Amino acid sequence: MKIRDLFTIFCAFVFLCASLPCRAAGDSEMIVTEATCAEEGTVIFYDDEDGTQTLLSVTPALGHSFGEWTVEGNAQVRVCTRCGLEEHHELTEPVRIELTGSMEGIGKKQIVSMPVHFEGLGESFDCYAFLSLQGHSTIDLDKKNYTLRLYDDADMTEKHKIRLNGWQKEHKYILKACMQDATACRNLIAADVWAEMTGSRAGVHPRLPETSHNGAVAGVPATVWLNGEFLGLYNLNLHKDNDLYGMQFDSPTAVIIANRQSCDESLFMAETPLDDSLYDWELEYCGTEDTAWAADSFNRLIRFVMTASDEEFRADLSRYLDVNGAIDYLIFIAAMGLKTNCAKDMVLITYDGELWIPTAYDLDDAFTEPFIPEKTASGWVTGTGSLLWDRLMNLFTGEIISRYHELRQSTLSSVSLTERVSDYILSIPPRYYEMDAALYPGRGKADAGIDEITEFISGNLGMLDTVWEEE
Repeated sequence: MKIRDLFTIFCAFVFLCASLPCRAAGDSEMIVTEATCAEEGTVIFYDDEDGTQTLLSVTPALGHSFGEWTVEGNAQVRVCTRCGLEEHHELTEPVRIELTGSMEGIGKKQIVSMPVHFEGLGESFDCYAFLSLQGHSTIDLDKKNYTLRLYDDADMTEKHKIRLNGWQKEHKYILKACMQDATACRNLIAADVWAEMTGSRAGVHPRLPETSHNGAVAGVPATVWLNGEFLGLYNLNLHKDNDLYGMQFDSPTAVIIANRQSCDESLFMAETPLDDSLYDWELEYCGTEDTAWAADSFNRLIRFVMTASDEEFRADLSRYLDVNGAIDYLIFIAAMGLKTNCAKDMVLITYDGELWIPTAYDLDDAFTEPFIPEKTASGWVTGTGSLLWDRLMNLFTGEIISRYHELRQSTLSSVSLTERVSDYILSIPPRYYEMDAALYPGRGKADAGIDEITEFISGNLGMLDTVWEEE
């Protein structure tokens, strides 16, 4: 007899037992409990003679079947079509930045000035602002990034420094357009994850925990208006400068560099002049006017990565590079789907002019491009083309896998990441997303929402769990 026939007979028996109106003493019965959204279903055989119960089958809980989110008052609400459970998420009005003036002639080095009104984060004030375009590859996109400098007076002589949202006191901010991300959530969520990873890192440099966000960019959603017209949904970010990393102006050995594109120099396969002669690494801050020593210091790291034997690399890398920071960075870009940040948009900082610390910035490609290292017969291959990351993966494998699984229990858990995404997106009144989409249509992958990002997180971490299986 085939299994299918046995199953048919069993189902008929279950139906017959369940449909009997009553049973006599000494009879047995099938007790069927239907599955619900939250609880599993069961079929139990009850023997009345000896009082025993035998579990025959279990049906998984159905899970909720929610409808679309709708706005009701000051919240977004959705209802399960099966059981009627309601989920509520409170809406929060983003920071509102109102500009009055003209953007005509604005550029990276061409500054315009105008009055500005700020509303949000418990603050309401009027001041003046210098604005200029910000960014490299994004500068030609329809939706622009801006550098915003605040001043108390129209002559722009007195900086309007203010402590927003508990950050360090600043007058210079970035209005990040997130043109490639219609949710405007990726950059800030990834920055929060990086800040949390940095805070939990063993041996983290003591200056980083003293900063507003563990040396990671901090920001909030903001709507920007020009002469009363909606300019877009933005991130209001801290600016990338020495203050972000807790560097003092009187620290002559402090340096910040950032790579701008994938090339031999950014892949640690060639030395860099660290000047504007190549579009590779950009020197963003140096504690002295003479910057030649900074290039020498960084090239010592590059030469070490290029020439050290495996034994030397493992034993002496910590003389040139914060190894725990590098391990965290590799895990971060893999877990967050930030393959482009392997060789572009990575920032390296040093406080003492010798030890370089990787840190993350410009993260609006998060949850976009999987980066899954592969173990081959000849060793690990990251697929990044970077000599640094390939050697680190091969020579610090145990430390990387151990730290990854530690983080998977906390910061990098699927639940934690998906909650961050949904909390951010659902807190913003939908009308602002609709207005932004109307102004800047046709943005490809930027149209992804909560479901698409959640699916990416689950799939990407699942692949990493398999590749970086704990031994």
